[in-house]
Amino acid sequence: MAASAYHLRTDYLSEAFGIDNPRPEFSWRLEAADPSDKHAVVFQNAYRVQVALHDTFKPTSIVWDSDMVRSQDQSGIIYAGGLLQSITKYYWRVQLFDMHDMCNGWSKAASFETGIMDARLWKANWITGPIEDTEHAMYFRGCLTVSTGVLKGRAFVSALGWYRLLVNGTDLTGNCCVPRWTPLNSAVEYQDYDITEHLRPGLNHFSVVVGDGRWRGSLGLRDTRAKHHDPVAAFVQININFKDGNRIAYGSSEEWLAGTGVIIRSDPKLGEEHDLRISNDEWLGVVAPTPPTVQGSRWTRARLLPTPQSRKLIAEETPRTKEIARLRPKGILRSPTGKQIFDFGENIAGFVVAKLRGKRGTKVTITYSESVGPDGELDLDYALPIDGQAQRDSCILSGKDTWFQPWFTRHGFRYAEIEGCEDVGFNDIKALIVSADLPETGTFACSDWRLERWRGNALRSMRANFADVITDCPTRERLCWMGDLQAISPTSTMFLDTQTYLRRTLRNISLEQLPDGTVPPFLPGECAQVYKGLWWPMSLITTSVGWGDACVLVPWTLYQYYGDKAVLKRQYASMKKKIEQQGYGKYFKGERNEHEPYILDSDKMWGEWLEPGSGMWGLFKSLMIPSPNTATAYFAHNASVLAKAAEALGYTQDADHYLQLSERVGVAWRAAFVYSDGRIGDDKQDDYVRALAFNLIPASSRPSTITRLVEIIHDSNYHFGTTLLNTAMLLTVLSDNGRADIAYKLLLNNQPHTFLNQIEAGATTIWETWTGYDEAGRAKGSHNHVATGACTRWLQEGIVGITPLEPGYRKIKIRPLLGGGLDHASGGIETPFGLCKATWRVLVATGMVQLCVTIPAGASGEIHLGNGQVHDVPTGTHFFEWQGSSTEPPASSASSIVSVETVVLDRASVASPPQSPGGTLMPHSRLPSMVSRGGRLLPPSAHQGPTKLRVDSVNSIANVGKPTRRSFQLPRNGGVMSWPPLAAT
Repeated sequence: MAASAYHLRTDYLSEAFGIDNPRPEFSWRLEAADPSDKHAVVFQNAYRVQVALHDTFKPTSIVWDSDMVRSQDQSGIIYAGGLLQSITKYYWRVQLFDMHDMCNGWSKAASFETGIMDARLWKANWITGPIEDTEHAMYFRGCLTVSTGVLKGRAFVSALGWYRLLVNGTDLTGNCCVPRWTPLNSAVEYQDYDITEHLRPGLNHFSVVVGDGRWRGSLGLRDTRAKHHDPVAAFVQININFKDGNRIAYGSSEEWLAGTGVIIRSDPKLGEEHDLRISNDEWLGVVAPTPPTVQGSRWTRARLLPTPQSRKLIAEETPRTKEIARLRPKGILRSPTGKQIFDFGENIAGFVVAKLRGKRGTKVTITYSESVGPDGELDLDYALPIDGQAQRDSCILSGKDTWFQPWFTRHGFRYAEIEGCEDVGFNDIKALIVSADLPETGTFACSDWRLERWRGNALRSMRANFADVITDCPTRERLCWMGDLQAISPTSTMFLDTQTYLRRTLRNISLEQLPDGTVPPFLPGECAQVYKGLWWPMSLITTSVGWGDACVLVPWTLYQYYGDKAVLKRQYASMKKKIEQQGYGKYFKGERNEHEPYILDSDKMWGEWLEPGSGMWGLFKSLMIPSPNTATAYFAHNASVLAKAAEALGYTQDADHYLQLSERVGVAWRAAFVYSDGRIGDDKQDDYVRALAFNLIPASSRPSTITRLVEIIHDSNYHFGTTLLNTAMLLTVLSDNGRADIAYKLLLNNQPHTFLNQIEAGATTIWETWTGYDEAGRAKGSHNHVATGACTRWLQEGIVGITPLEPGYRKIKIRPLLGGGLDHASGGIETPFGLCKATWRVLVATGMVQLCVTIPAGASGEIHLGNGQVHDVPTGTHFFEWQGSSTEPPASSASSIVSVETVVLDRASVASPPQSPGGTLMPHSRLPSMVSRGGRLLPPSAHQGPTKLRVDSVNSIANVGKPTRRSFQLPRNGGVMSWPPLAAT
């Protein structure tokens, strides 16, 4: 039976509006032409794509017809028609053929609209305000008289800084951080708005305000402002088509007005200040503006800002950073000094909106933090930027009750302290979560609530750190560190659809890559000429392996998990440039000097980072003392990845060259760092994880290598001893080498300095350090560090066992790993072909294991059972059962007769472990003990409520039993809050 196509996307976007890709890519998924036929074989042997100017697809409107193409590809189908026109809506559809060349008609039509495809169509100018103003947000206004009969109106808007656009008083930008950061002297994003419904006959007002953003705001490790040296600026172009065929193009120019307004200071990191006594009426066109020639007018004529020829306007290619959710406070604390502190129950990134009351001229401040200190006051010292300023918004009241919110800043926080006004009511404040609007793609559930919470914390950290760039944390430097990027990228694909987001990141890296091939250790990299060069301490480590190597490893990640060959081809030159840059040292002397060209030991590099227990000396050592062991291992690995990329692209000569290079570097690495007794390097966890993950150890030596790694882990009392780059790989290395039991022991260890200890202490995001707090109970390090949670990938790839066996999950390996006392687990991921899911359960009474897997249409599966059998399966849902091992009993001896198709779990009405006022890590001896019921590991509870049933499946967590709510007294400040927080239930 023929298949039909659904989920049609252009450039991997469901809503492709304002794109400027001259050769967009099309993708779709398969489903049975007759959904009622449960036994249909869904298969695509060929496809045919049509692109047209009208959804009728009349022959005269068709601009491209691919004809029948014999291919099973469902993504990466590149448009090959004529030149696409600017500001034009196109429709496309696909027809699928089975192995007998039978088809079932066309799919439903999808559409995309182009932005400005031809640079000659730009008519607007970059405009700015008074040259001497370096602090205020800049307000711009322009007017246009429009006749009746508007058919279509579009606004193309950009800024040097973050901006908002209002048309006739309607805010079209909303709570978005636009434009996102790009290397701003090379490329600046513009946003495309449909303004058709907002235009009116007669005079129309276009109002734009520009804040500092990443242009003039604090940037880099030193929080230096105004690195670009030019003032903030705006660019606005209005294109209107009329029903009579006429068209007009109107843009920002010297005729526009520029001036100051309500926002008197804005910084993306440090915060924003408003003067609410200033009226917006003139800016919005409610009243006529005071002419610039009149004394006391806040307006001047806009100035044209000269722009370098190198700066190009580019369209968006990934979802915007915008408001994605709102939270009400979960509690209100009163500090010993009398300040109100609002607890939102979880660590987030965004800002608060509050209704403020007070006398005219009163200054109100809102200060943000992730923690309240043991003294009951907001903890600010742990994550202050280098210049010592806290995250703080403020406003000067107008005397009227006012809803206040910042427009051009973003903070990392759980707590918000308000000072200077009358008490704010519980219903008069909310927190807005601002993040890249990326769809969730993965699910996970199991019989241990702590692992579910750990995954939830990792997702929350991704939401907090996936902004206009991937940041390390939302409180401190807020930079896209290359080491963090390469560590988190594979994991991110199992939580969110990050394909377009990582594509944009890679474009930025290519633009920031230095002529010699080196890559800055972070973005924004401060390497562009406009920055006056990289800060000298950072210039020492531009060659740092594991960090700049992100430009090699992340494209390969996109190919592995999305089958994205286009990005592999686009980034190939950057990848190759990086490999050719890697310098050589002189590690060997005398008879072994034939290996010298392949050992890297001559440059400064981060090496590893955040080694447990290393202290300040460890950080200094990582930064200043080369690590040839680490560097050479990455050299071999990068060359191997480049060889595979070249092979995938058909570059056979390059593939052979870089494979040989990788092998030679591997030989040199073994000669230098593997000793006669089989020990590696410094004999630490990192050395063995890296060696095994990068396949630097021959097959004959792998058993002894994994045995030594297990010995080191045992000697550490089953604690992670790895650093930032290797923590993400440790669990996978263990399970891939037959030691899933050790991986489970590591993961489920809840002693201090472990992931689960953080969970049981009430963490709601992933911490930068293992403890999160010092001995005095004050916060230490970031409490929202995205890369530290990279090893949560093992929940899907290990416990549930779903991994891509072929790029883009065309063939899917499912090998669930039972153990750790778990009696069931389930998970799923939206692959390019559709949802793949797996659920397993141990029937305790019989020891039988049941497994249910679903393979999406267009893909196939390879199922590995615990009894050693391997099954190749096609699209569809498949059930398996085998006798489990008696060496790894589940947590409960209670019998179970429930099938794997509908897993019914017992979950009592109990609370999650409480967190002290500042989130202080409770000593291990005081942690409540875990309890088990019905095979499910449950949170501790002060009392047991009635048992409720929970139905778990990959798709549904509805009707989960809610914890009974109770209260507890917070020490020192006397505040009472409800527990558990709603967000924790």
